[in-house]
Amino acid sequence: MVTDINLIKSELIIDDSCDEVINDLRKLNIRLPGESSYSGGEIDFDQDSEYELKPLENDNSFNLDAKKGMAVIEKLYHSICAYDESIKTYSALEGKAVMTSHALVYLRPDKYIPITYLTLKFYTQSEKVLDIAGKSAIKTEHPDRQASIDRAVEKMQLINKRCIDNSLLFIDGPLIGGDAYTTIMKDVLALSDRGILPVFFVKNSNSNMISTYIPELCKGYNSDMHWANDTLKVGTRTRFFKYTDRRNSNNSKVFCYVKFMSGRSPVRIEMPTLAYEKYLSSVDSVMDGIYYLLLAQGNYSNPQIRPIAVAEMYAREIMKIYDIHKEIRKAGLTYTMNEERANINEMDSSG
Repeated sequence: MVTDINLIKSELIIDDSCDEVINDLRKLNIRLPGESSYSGGEIDFDQDSEYELKPLENDNSFNLDAKKGMAVIEKLYHSICAYDESIKTYSALEGKAVMTSHALVYLRPDKYIPITYLTLKFYTQSEKVLDIAGKSAIKTEHPDRQASIDRAVEKMQLINKRCIDNSLLFIDGPLIGGDAYTTIMKDVLALSDRGILPVFFVKNSNSNMISTYIPELCKGYNSDMHWANDTLKVGTRTRFFKYTDRRNSNNSKVFCYVKFMSGRSPVRIEMPTLAYEKYLSSVDSVMDGIYYLLLAQGNYSNPQIRPIAVAEMYAREIMKIYDIHKEIRKAGLTYTMNEERANINEMDSSG
């Protein structure tokens, strides 16, 4: 745990799992593909239908002030950080290797300070693979689900160790989006004890939480995002809504939608209910700061706040430093048909 911003330095952490997994997989007379599928994080979805939803404000929309937001951000320069992750998946007949690059970036007046954490795990249903690869292989019938849970745990390990106390933490992705997130909810809630306000950003969503629970607000719309885009003016946000899982009240969040650019979908801003209530007097200022950072990004094709965009760039670049393509080919895992076709197309396109 870090308590002083002046002690923060750029750092690359390569988990022991990376070399261990590769070395143990070399014992197998099989091959992983040199190329991989890529994703930048989780896509949001409604967790289930057993929840309660209620509006926390009376007005339909609220104006945001970028000028005030800039002043907020300048005041908080020494206590702002952002998190994002990049994922590469190598699918083979014997299982699936998943490499994740986690990036936590500190915002300073003159620079960004990145702390990155690289992990590699191999998932399989094969007892034969487990007998040879040992502890480096993880047996599971649901590799994608298990990989999401493991990735969420790794994320919180990095945040718990490297995020400074009394800070504003921006995180790409939904707060609650299935088992992967409810697994770490206890750790997320504990951040408030350290004075950390975690704010989550969802760019892509077909969620119908509002239209399902409060249909009079969203009647006739394809999704909540569609409704927000159609009803909001640029530079405004919707009211905040409180979501609570009926089966576990700890899985609770507040959220709103922000429209910051014409012609682009809104983003959904989320935070734990506990944090929202604790920092209620500062929420309006934080929302102004978020609006300013959305505008400061200035990238029409990548609409998100600037600190998260920088974290995303570091997360992607770190994967190039650790030459997973070279190392994983040495392990010799067998291509799946789709992976092999992708490699052939890659060679054809490169001449």
